[in-house]
Amino acid sequence: MASTTVAKATMPLRKTIYLGPFVHSVSLKQLEICESGAIGVDEEGVIAFVERGVAGLEDVVKKVGGEWEEANVVKVKGEGFFFPGFIGELMDVQCC
Repeated sequence: MASTTVAKATMPLRKTIYLGPFVHSVSLKQLEICESGAIGVDEEGVIAFVERGVAGLEDVVKKVGGEWEEANVVKVKGEGFFFPGFIGELMDVQCC
C-alpha cells in the first residue's frame, strides 16, 4: 500500500483564500480549468479546500465555514489565473 506525504510550510502562515480562475493538472496529459474558484490554504501551508463555481468570498465562507472569515484574500486581476502546485517541499499557489 502506497503512503502519502503532505508537505507543510516551515514558517507560520495566515489562512489565505485564493479567489479567481485556476488551472489544475489532473494528470500528466490533462488539465482542468475552473473559471470561478477558490483555494484555501491553512496556517501550515496545506491546501484545505478547493471550491469550484463560487460567486464570491461570501459564497466561499458560507460553504467552508466561518473560521475562514478572517483569512487573507488574494484575488486574480485581469486575465490571470492561479496554478496550485508544489515548489520544493512547500505547497504553493502561484498566480499567472
